[in-house]
Amino acid sequence: MLRITYINIFVVSLWVLSTHVILKGNLTLNESLKQKIKDKMRQELGPYFIPDCIIQVPDILLTLNFKKLEVPVKKILMGRDINKAVRIDSISNLDAFYTFIELSKPVIEEIKRKKKKNM
Repeated sequence: MLRITYINIFVVSLWVLSTHVILKGNLTLNESLKQKIKDKMRQELGPYFIPDCIIQVPDILLTLNFKKLEVPVKKILMGRDINKAVRIDSISNLDAFYTFIELSKPVIEEIKRKKKKNM
């Protein structure tokens, strides 16, 4: 049984599908757990929904009005400047946001690489 508190799937571009998870307890995302998540998604959703990358995030990114930062997150993953993608003063949990930025750097580089390859 997967012990996931929250899962969010982002279709970042035509080439990359990114999934963010919050795990229950003190679980840490490792390759074995990533494979279990992918297998479960393949089984439940089908092969088109298998993410290219899975990132463990500390918290759901929210605005001060408790709306999820889905569009800004997608823009950041696509390589847009952070200050143009989101108003920093509108984020309720800045520590989680900066952690997300650090964890997403490899994903952003992968997206840029795939984008160049497909052009």
